[in-house]
Amino acid sequence: LDEWEFAEALRCAEANGVPWKRLDKGLKPKSILDLVWLSPWHAPDGSLMQVPPTSRGAGSGTNRPLPRLCITTLVRSGTRSHDIESFVLLYHGLGFERVDLYFDEATDPTHDETKRAISSLLMPRPSGPNGLLCTARAIWCTEDWWRQTRINSRFYQRLDEPFKLYQETVHADSVLADVRARQMLAVEHALFDAQADRFQWLLHVDINEVLFLPDDERHPDARAFFHEVPSHFSAVRFTNLEAVPESLDINDPLAEVNLFKLNVALLEELGCEPRMLACGDVAPEDKEVPENLFARRNADALPDGQQKDPWARLPRRERHGRRRMLMLSRDIAELRMPVLRALGLELNQGAASAANTKVVADGWSDDESCFGPPPCCPAYFNTGCGGKCAVRTQVGPRGEYPPIPVGSRGFVRDSGATLFTLLCKGAGAPVILHYANCEFSKLQEICTQEQQPQQQQQQQQ
Repeated sequence: LDEWEFAEALRCAEANGVPWKRLDKGLKPKSILDLVWLSPWHAPDGSLMQVPPTSRGAGSGTNRPLPRLCITTLVRSGTRSHDIESFVLLYHGLGFERVDLYFDEATDPTHDETKRAISSLLMPRPSGPNGLLCTARAIWCTEDWWRQTRINSRFYQRLDEPFKLYQETVHADSVLADVRARQMLAVEHALFDAQADRFQWLLHVDINEVLFLPDDERHPDARAFFHEVPSHFSAVRFTNLEAVPESLDINDPLAEVNLFKLNVALLEELGCEPRMLACGDVAPEDKEVPENLFARRNADALPDGQQKDPWARLPRRERHGRRRMLMLSRDIAELRMPVLRALGLELNQGAASAANTKVVADGWSDDESCFGPPPCCPAYFNTGCGGKCAVRTQVGPRGEYPPIPVGSRGFVRDSGATLFTLLCKGAGAPVILHYANCEFSKLQEICTQEQQPQQQQQQQQ
């Protein structure tokens, strides 16, 4: 320990009562042999790619204070207290000053142990970077709390307005009892509180999702990244990587799982030649431009109803990467189909019909725009691949209400206008690590819980 460069820091932490733990496992890659293509942060020879410097030099507002960050999540029943404690301390270490925990089904008896376990986390403690005082907040979503939240929610107050988001959310919440609708109500509540408490950014994730910053020199914590985001971007969308457990007996996914599927949005084929036009020039999408994490070309959505050019092509290296993944997905789907048929699962008829559709490539497409039919069953990500979104709590003039959540992965302005959203991609771009269904026993419990209401409904019928 004495030879470690952080030994003195650990002694100071112990002297001041700051808890710490050294992890032997975690997010470190096992090997880069034959796996460098999975990572957008590695060059073909296995070395780390040089992250482009920020384009905002001195005098461009970089001397302003670091932003205050808040994170929120909806905790479902059955979540272990150990997982909640790890979640809170991990995001404290990333620089999130407050963690808002909304406990769904607050009357569940399993939450009693959770209350005792996280009681020490509700008080401010120097668990953030450089001794930043961080805290957690537990909101117990009882029936009375939900009733009052619905009364104050913009979704219910604006039910008669023509914006369909309000009607769809209220229907999903009041009729279908959809968990995503409850997430939207909880995030809206958290946004109002975060704005009132002068937090600049709010990130919404699930309890099994971790924000990972691969460039720890440029972004030692999340505050450094959000500090670099240009002021014209009101939201940031992080792509997600899906965890791949290599064993059925996983007790602590954060410590035991370190293999992930790369998001399709980040796929690129190395060594791909640019597309050449008939005049001999390089196609606009394949021209070499300086790497910049915050370039306008990385915008996922444009403000004030502006639409991205529907005819604009992706760079050839991205098109070829997606086409190769599609070919692999079809092969995987063929291997999965016998199992799905044996289980009697009904597949999406739209996907099945698309699989039987013959795709003809013409001479103009160069066989790059026509990717062909999708696989006939899920063959890559087993969960969503849309990532998660962080949003500024104050968009527009002071006094404007905070943004409105759209589903569990996006936001719009209070007026319903589109936010200028950055899609985080490129060397050194942060991502969301999604530890989805890593524990087989827990997955069985979830499937059993979801089947019980359906069985009861069938019995009643």
